[in-house]
Amino acid sequence: MYAINAKDYGAVGDGLTDDTSALNDAAAAALAVDENATLFIPAGAYRTTGTVTFMCQVDGGQSTLQYHGVGTAVALGSPDGTVARKVFSVPRVINAARTTGWDGSSVGVKAVNLNNCVIDLPLTQDFETGFLASGHNGGFAYNTINVGTLWCNHNQVKLQPEGTGWVNQNLFLGGRMQHAVGVKGAVELDPNARQIWMAAAASGPAGPPNSNTFLNTSIEDNGVCFYLVDDAGFNNTYSKCRWERPVAYPPKVLWRAGSNGASIDGGYDALKVIEVFEGTMITGSVRDGIGGYASATGVVAQSIPTTTSTAVTAWGTPVMRRCDYDPATGLFKPRPGRWLITATITFVANATGRRLARLSAAGNVIDIAEIDGAAGLRTLKLSGSAVFNGSQTFSVSVQQTSGSNLALVTTSPYVRIDANYLPS
Repeated sequence: MYAINAKDYGAVGDGLTDDTSALNDAAAAALAVDENATLFIPAGAYRTTGTVTFMCQVDGGQSTLQYHGVGTAVALGSPDGTVARKVFSVPRVINAARTTGWDGSSVGVKAVNLNNCVIDLPLTQDFETGFLASGHNGGFAYNTINVGTLWCNHNQVKLQPEGTGWVNQNLFLGGRMQHAVGVKGAVELDPNARQIWMAAAASGPAGPPNSNTFLNTSIEDNGVCFYLVDDAGFNNTYSKCRWERPVAYPPKVLWRAGSNGASIDGGYDALKVIEVFEGTMITGSVRDGIGGYASATGVVAQSIPTTTSTAVTAWGTPVMRRCDYDPATGLFKPRPGRWLITATITFVANATGRRLARLSAAGNVIDIAEIDGAAGLRTLKLSGSAVFNGSQTFSVSVQQTSGSNLALVTTSPYVRIDANYLPS
């Protein structure tokens, strides 16, 4: 395989000389010699002030680019056509111009219209966007990105189609993403800081990023990001990732409207992930691969007035995952998807009148049970499934006609509710 040495075209790598033009000249020379030629960048610190563009293969993992510009430090590929089946082992890329805060526009590595390529990212640090993948009126697709370290970039990874382009079916392997409060002006719970951002198309009819996978990536943060992941795409998967944050900042993920099919598949602290849903999502669209449940027993006394339909609020502290509960109303609000719900309601002994229980879910009554009074305990059982959109609730209401107030039994299993998420 033909190789071009960047130093043969004037690159110095002493951290003082501006090597922007020399690196671009060397990259252009490699591309002109042979489409499969490789540009070799020897170990060293290469000061740059403008964009270095690689359309040829690159072997630069031993080197460091110290960027002193205000735009994009490294560009892979071209907005004017597809670059396919190449290996880009890019240098470490550090924004040497950043002293505090972020500048709102700089990009460490921007990859455009790559197809079936391999990208090695050893380190990208201190940019507004660390790694930006874009299909510009074309596709960024079927690529493998070996993630090393994305360190203190405002947005560590951003996937965004441009114009009529698309970003799909890419695999991000391993690596570590990290923010730190107080480092160079980083503040806690910054709404514009993200570890992974699946952004909708900036313009044109392109669909959002889809069918991209992050595998075994450490999505760490000590409290800078309000949301670790902001996903407006669909069918994107986060598998066996590490969701590590301090206790005071539980990991949050924002599923934008239309992000159907997104999936969190286990990983360290994945059970702590709080999902937030924007607007009205497609019903049952998000599967997190973890599951959800709610389970509660009636350990608080509740007296039911005669003839009046009354919500059961006597549940003790529910044990829940992917479900919220309002003790004032007795309403459970589960994450989107289909849930199977069962409930057991037991009244104390009273032979007068009748007992009625209703299970309501997602705005509808899905089961009703009725029984006569008796000298012994009277139990009603309810069950049914419903599809929820993220804002809907389920609850149990009861009614009795004994002629006076009548108490519910307070112990399990006589009063109990259980709900389980059914992955689709």
